[in-house]
Amino acid sequence: MKVALVQAPFWGVGGPPYGIACLSAYLRQHGYDVFKQDINIKAYAELAAAGQAQLWGLNQPRWGEIDHAQAFYVKHKDLFDDCLEEILTSGSRVVGFSVLWSTEMISRLLARQIKQRAPSRLVVFGGPQCVAASARRLIGLPEVDYVVEGEGEETFLALLEAVRAGSPVPVDRPLLSKQVSYGAPQRLIRDLDTLPFADFDGFPLDAYQQPLCLPVSTSRGCPNRCHYCDEKVFWQRFRSRGGQRIFDEVRHHVERHGVRRFEFTDSLVNGKIDHLEQFCDLVNASGLKIEWIGQAVVRKEMTKSLLQKIKDSGCVHLCFGAEHSNVDFMVNVGKVLAKGSNLDRLIRESYEVRLPLGLNWMFGIPGQSHDDFLDDLRFFTRNAPYLQHASINNSPGFCGFTPGSAGYERPGELGIVLGPDGNSWKSKDGSNTYITRLRRYQQFCQHLDSLGIRYAFPAYPNESELIGNYYFDIEKDYESAQVFYSRAMMENRCCDVTRERLAACGDVLKAKQSGERVYIVPMANDHNWCNGVARDWAAAFFLPATAEAQTDMVVGREVVLSDGTRRIIASTRENDGSLVVFLEGQPLDALRMEAPVTVRLAIDDAPPPPNL
Repeated sequence: MKVALVQAPFWGVGGPPYGIACLSAYLRQHGYDVFKQDINIKAYAELAAAGQAQLWGLNQPRWGEIDHAQAFYVKHKDLFDDCLEEILTSGSRVVGFSVLWSTEMISRLLARQIKQRAPSRLVVFGGPQCVAASARRLIGLPEVDYVVEGEGEETFLALLEAVRAGSPVPVDRPLLSKQVSYGAPQRLIRDLDTLPFADFDGFPLDAYQQPLCLPVSTSRGCPNRCHYCDEKVFWQRFRSRGGQRIFDEVRHHVERHGVRRFEFTDSLVNGKIDHLEQFCDLVNASGLKIEWIGQAVVRKEMTKSLLQKIKDSGCVHLCFGAEHSNVDFMVNVGKVLAKGSNLDRLIRESYEVRLPLGLNWMFGIPGQSHDDFLDDLRFFTRNAPYLQHASINNSPGFCGFTPGSAGYERPGELGIVLGPDGNSWKSKDGSNTYITRLRRYQQFCQHLDSLGIRYAFPAYPNESELIGNYYFDIEKDYESAQVFYSRAMMENRCCDVTRERLAACGDVLKAKQSGERVYIVPMANDHNWCNGVARDWAAAFFLPATAEAQTDMVVGREVVLSDGTRRIIASTRENDGSLVVFLEGQPLDALRMEAPVTVRLAIDDAPPPPNL
């Protein structure tokens, strides 16, 4: 039986998609014919040639928005149609998509086309996005037949075996279907050394940004338990490959593909020190000339002698997930392997053996005081001579929490209150907010500039606009938002949306003075809605489901929109803490706009009497 594995935009373009390569090898080992389709790199090659490579930049926050994805899909429909034709004519009975938040929307659009053109084909979603609540949301989509939760090899194979045999799908696996709402608990592959080497055959290796570099891994999961990390949800527990097996795979790809550079894509190469050391010893003894990069955790076992072996084995960049300069603080936030380590020593000894170093850094981690932040700045000052050739990955998202992370699941334990998204949380005492973290980030960038230390992401030039957005979207404090939007206007650092938001703030504040009730609302362009039932809505908007909103927004009442049009409320619905208000009439233009919309209660209209 033939199976198609698909990588949709937007994904990295440095090398071929490693997850698909691993799954392909596993399926071929079990007798399946695999057709691999990297639509992401095909789109990148076409658009990069037209000068649009920036669409794949890390500063593209709109990858996860359905309207953005649909516009991209329609604009490049010929490309997508050609790829779909290749998938459908490949004879693949099952089509699997590797899904992350940035690839979900176009994966869904492609899946929808597959089901429309060939309804008998089975569409399966898997990958990082397919865990817990997200997996249960995805199985509700009409274009998705199955969702594989978490580690996929054994579960996907079990599904294929059932399809090939014409037997019922397995219910003893973490597999979601239309009939089975919740899959069984994950059964992990205990010995990673039993897995075949990743299969890169068929990928256009010359099309990637690093054509002579391939991804590889040393492990799955992480022994640390950082409060802000959700990796445990997917991999559940840490498992490491043996040093011999890692070496054998690297040598295999050198001989088969002629590559000499490798990127270890897992969270850490030093989860098992003896495995890492064995790999380095084997490379050094073999005379194999390679280069490799990877990530590591801070731990005391990273001695100078081991750092030297790592350097000698061809490591050209090793990035440590420090996030903070104080080791005790690292341990408190879940970096258990950091206990007893010395980050200053690690930096200096890496410098002495000439091992190129990187440091991941966060801002405003729960529990971090302003004095702690100043300690971070002093740390970089004293280590500046040893960091002139290092690279600092300063997190432009500061410190956020995603579903599955401890901070997201148990915010009270960390003394924080979550906002509507993972980055807008604040501490219960109010000392740590988005604004706190933004300003620390800005100060950090300025400090590293003064020291001549390189860092990955620049300071935000539009700080006033970002703070205005925080007050506008999160705090609903339109007076403060007006102040910062006005400042952004004076600094000439704002966009058209900001000008429209500034006008909306003025409308609300004027109405407040006159005693009117005015709401600023986002229209129903959230991807969770628009790709489903929202496509049939005439118009709708969201409000927090407060008692005030529920009193005001009643069926039959007239509201006045910011463009002066008057609409009747047709119905309302509560959903996840929001009140969705449906209006009569044609679709609103604002459904395709980013601009805010004000909704004012018609002052000449009284609410209808309650239904008895």
